[in-house]
Amino acid sequence: MINKRLEGFKIILASRSPRRQYLLKELGLDFEIIPTDVQESYPDTLTPVQIACFLADQKADTFDTSGMETKMIVIAADTIVSLHGEILGKPGSYQEAVTMLKKLSG
Repeated sequence: MINKRLEGFKIILASRSPRRQYLLKELGLDFEIIPTDVQESYPDTLTPVQIACFLADQKADTFDTSGMETKMIVIAADTIVSLHGEILGKPGSYQEAVTMLKKLSG
């Protein structure tokens, strides 16, 4: 049903995320991957939800839509993990990943 509604649209995934790619494939959608290079910085007054929205907006805004097809959908997203108000960034090493998973598992 979703595929019928998207007929004629070109779908762009603005992400290298294997999980997002998997989800779109599971929906049976044809899409092109055009990742963005956005500096992931944000105002420190934002909540985790606001940070995810802020970064997703920045990723979407990097696309120059002039001259592009009119029936195009750009999917830009971001994920923020927080625990008890602490934002857990992307782990920089295997050990940081293990530490983060231990925190999240209680």
